[in-house]
Amino acid sequence: MGLFSGRKQRAEVPQDDIIDLRTRLGYVDTQLDAATVAWGRPTRCPACHAPGYLDRIDLVHNVMYQRCPDCDHRWETAESEVTTAPH
Repeated sequence: MGLFSGRKQRAEVPQDDIIDLRTRLGYVDTQLDAATVAWGRPTRCPACHAPGYLDRIDLVHNVMYQRCPDCDHRWETAESEVTTAPH
């Protein structure tokens, strides 16, 4: 009689029992558009549209360097692109 002598079968979880923690914790996934993009704040990934991560801001050339934690895509956004975006 061993405690670890057998493999247990994985129980199937009905789809009705799955809880979306993002909804339960009040997470709101807002879609960023040109009206909500602000200089110095991360934007959405142009490749997969996941929320981006702001790595650094070049204050000399006014460029934000960003990356996507989901797909590891990297992109740059100039301040002129954000300030001239249609509102």
